[in-house]
Amino acid sequence: MTDVRDVQAEWPLYEIFVRGKRGLNHVHVGSLHAADDAM
Repeated sequence: MTDVRDVQAEWPLYEIFVRGKRGLNHVHVGSLHAADDAM
């Protein structure tokens, strides 16, 4: 089983933003570690 600390050390951190259909502003909704952009 993979340790969370191992994933955090190896995978880059991505910041997640959303934008409403009519809104111009992006809202930060979280961050996550992922192996690549597609994930």
